[in-house]
Order: sequence, then C-alpha cells, then structure tokens
Amino acid sequence: MVRTPPLPIRSHSATGGPLGGEIRFRWQIANSVFGIRANGNCADFKDSNANLTFVGLQDETRVDAFGLLTGLLGYAWTDVLLYVKGGAAVARDKYQLSEFATGLPSPTVAKPGGALQ
Repeated sequence: MVRTPPLPIRSHSATGGPLGGEIRFRWQIANSVFGIRANGNCADFKDSNANLTFVGLQDETRVDAFGLLTGLLGYAWTDVLLYVKGGAAVARDKYQLSEFATGLPSPTVAKPGGALQ
C-alpha cells in the first residue's frame, strides 16, 4: 500500500550532509566545443516533525543520493565562447509516516525524482 504525504506538512530543517564527486570534460574541434559533466553524491539528509493534518502521526523524510548530468555545445572564436547547456538531475528520497504512540511506521514511500535543466 502506498500513501502519499497528507497536506499540509511543515517544512524541515534537515540534518546531515553530502559526500560525492564530479567529473567533467570539454574538447574542441575547430571552432566547435563539446562538454559533459557528471556529479554524484551520497547524502544523509533527514528530518521529521508532527503531521499537521493527522494528529498522532509523524512525517519523516530522507534523501539518500542525488546527481546531475549535463552536456554543453558551443562555438568559439578568438577569446569568445557562446554555448548552450542542458541536463538532468535526479534524487533518491523517502517519505514515511509513523505513529507517535507506538512508533510503528507505515510503509516507506521511495520515489525516483528528476528535473531537466
């Protein structure tokens, strides 16, 4: 059974931090410039607070990883470079409700997320 977060929920002040790396490469053929960049992070962002809609429940969120992949296409002449850049971002996050009284959790909801730049 999958539950979506009830509305509204409070904002979180997550604790934890990321650890990751980045690889990027650009190359030029005549006046054309090409590039690629990959960024990946393991994370430990988590927080919880009381649910405002359902009394006795606690909202818990966690981000385990996030990443970014971008590409670049440009044109160079003398000391000027014009380019366009696009990419995608993804995150692995979890949302869970649990009861204050018993501490019993509901099934964890893990959804892949993403965005285009």
